[in-house]
Amino acid sequence: MGWRDLSDNMKAAWIAGVSGVLMLISGVTGASQWQRTFATLVEIVGANPVLRFFALVFIAIGSVGGVFVLLGAYGFRNNRVRTARTVIWFGTGFTVLSLIAFVVYQMRQGGDFPFAGASFLGFLGILLSVVARFKAKPVPR
Repeated sequence: MGWRDLSDNMKAAWIAGVSGVLMLISGVTGASQWQRTFATLVEIVGANPVLRFFALVFIAIGSVGGVFVLLGAYGFRNNRVRTARTVIWFGTGFTVLSLIAFVVYQMRQGGDFPFAGASFLGFLGILLSVVARFKAKPVPR
């Protein structure tokens, strides 16, 4: 049985599985991005207990991104596409949003972009997880 013989959801499960593994082995998580983003927000608006609470929540969710993507792969395998897409969004969506904010901030400050080495594997994992979300198709019940 080859790649072409697999259903779209099984292909999405494989892609998401590879994505989750890449994210885990690279160590790239949304936690580091969110930590930088909230540090920047603290510089702009000052220390705030509400901001600190949201930082804690976002960093906690962002730190387990690879695990969420692996859970999404399992969901695709079992044709639970909507649930799997949501779980993968939690795993990668927070990272992507933070990455966009970080890039915009770096562009405004004229700083360097630290996207080399293991970071590249992590971002490749994020990209593949997005591909997996689009590849999966809901199965009628």
